[in-house]
Amino acid sequence: AVTIIAAVLTLLCRHTIPGPIPMWAISAPVRGSGKTLLADCIGIIGTGRPPAKITPPENEEEARKRIMALALAADPIVCVDNIERDFRSGALSAAITSDEVRDRLLGRSEMVTAPWRSMVIATGNNLAIRGDLTRRALLITIDPQTEWPEDRTGWTHDDLREHVGAHRGALVSAALTVMRAWIVAGRPIRQNLGAWGSFESWSRSIRACVDWALTDPCQGREDLRAADPDHEEHVSLLEALKHVS
Repeated sequence: AVTIIAAVLTLLCRHTIPGPIPMWAISAPVRGSGKTLLADCIGIIGTGRPPAKITPPENEEEARKRIMALALAADPIVCVDNIERDFRSGALSAAITSDEVRDRLLGRSEMVTAPWRSMVIATGNNLAIRGDLTRRALLITIDPQTEWPEDRTGWTHDDLREHVGAHRGALVSAALTVMRAWIVAGRPIRQNLGAWGSFESWSRSIRACVDWALTDPCQGREDLRAADPDHEEHVSLLEALKHVS
């Protein structure tokens, strides 16, 4: 829950955060668990509408073109939806830790530069983030504890998107009240909170605020690293090398 709160606060306060912000990865063991629904609700609270959806790019060239198009469109939040395989992208990794992106316009030889300020959310079943993206992401795991989550009943709100949209004002007010309380308290930062390279400004504001009010929203980063197949391969290789005479 704290990682979701951090996502909402990040989106609401993005204009106050200089520099990059992390990516959010929403994973679940089975389809129909509510990953896209959660991404939509974060977007609705933060911007008043669901995030723009894109499918996972097939290759790096496609990824670069999409990133430039998104930068030019200035979408505040983007959802890479329904990832069905291990997800890596050097182009996206570079964009997430940059203030701007530079590439050729589609169909033209002209190079253009555009600011990159978007929040990225990735969703997928048993989502495995690979490569450099691993250190740039925060993990949200949804476990419905049933094989067919779409058949569940008894919800407090049958249409959560509609409910969140109808009560957006109260939800935004509640989120910003947390931020204001942290500011009034003197913007405290726990001494042993630790650092997160590339996201220093975000850590000093959103992360510190959520940690002060609840707990560190970055605790799930270890789970994301452990699930990285590249990490497992590197560990296995090092273990094998230890026994080489």
